[in-house]
Amino acid sequence: MIGILVIPPTTITSSISETVKLHASNVSSTLFIESNNRS
Repeated sequence: MIGILVIPPTTITSSISETVKLHASNVSSTLFIESNNRS
């Protein structure tokens, strides 16, 4: 048996955008820390 989970498209879109925002902020903060360490 394969259970198919039905998720509203809006939920998928919002979760993806949240993940992208999180990833972007993590990357930018990492780059900021690295540039501070270099100087």
